[in-house]
Amino acid sequence: MVGPKLTRTLSLALPIVLWQGAVSAGLLDPTFVPPPIEIGQRTLHLLTEANFRGHVYATLRRTGLAAGSSALFGIPIGFAMAANKRIRAVLSPVISAIFALPVIALFPLLILVMGSTEAALVFTGAVGSFILIVWNARNGAKAIDPVYLEVARDNGARSRLAQLREVWLPGALPLVFVGLRLGLSMSLLIVTAVEFVAGTDGLGYVLWISWQASVLPDLYATLVVIGAIGVLVTDGLATLRTRLIPWDRMGDHTIINP
Repeated sequence: MVGPKLTRTLSLALPIVLWQGAVSAGLLDPTFVPPPIEIGQRTLHLLTEANFRGHVYATLRRTGLAAGSSALFGIPIGFAMAANKRIRAVLSPVISAIFALPVIALFPLLILVMGSTEAALVFTGAVGSFILIVWNARNGAKAIDPVYLEVARDNGARSRLAQLREVWLPGALPLVFVGLRLGLSMSLLIVTAVEFVAGTDGLGYVLWISWQASVLPDLYATLVVIGAIGVLVTDGLATLRTRLIPWDRMGDHTIINP
């Protein structure tokens, strides 16, 4: 029986082997589709360059700020929406409307409002992740059986703070982590996309410069780095979730809609 880790490895290795074989057989033009070995070598070379590492750091910093600020505000707002019908009635339409907007299209407006390209870039990345974090936090808290709150009250947890600590946080944490995972990935996606169209540094900017200069090995190598960051973020948070929430049996159950 093939284990999940081996399956994941094969799912990644098989396309790479086929890709390499197609280039070697002349089915793909290496001018436009370099072989994976060449891309891997170029990726390792770029990572030894301080300038490229600076672009990686810029993207990671913006992504971390965007996702971190989203979590800081999104989780409490999600809990408040779950606990109070009036707050939910007021905020749900607003958040639903924001969710439907093409977030990247807000970037020029945010530059005018905020007066800073850097601040607007981070805020744009935060908007997309904020929605995912809010919905998952809200639905995680709403899914808690009221019986648990009654039991907590009977055992002395009568204040809101005590109920938050004893019931709300443990019960909602599985979906909160799902929201964080999705939100961090969304922040990376949006930050990279905005860097591509308006950045002066970052991995998105490197993609644009590589495309403009037709330096395709650098373009592919940058995509590999972005993909690797995405995998590390997703797997890292999944591992952290397993260790911090051993009582969770929901797996990857996800709620992102109202």
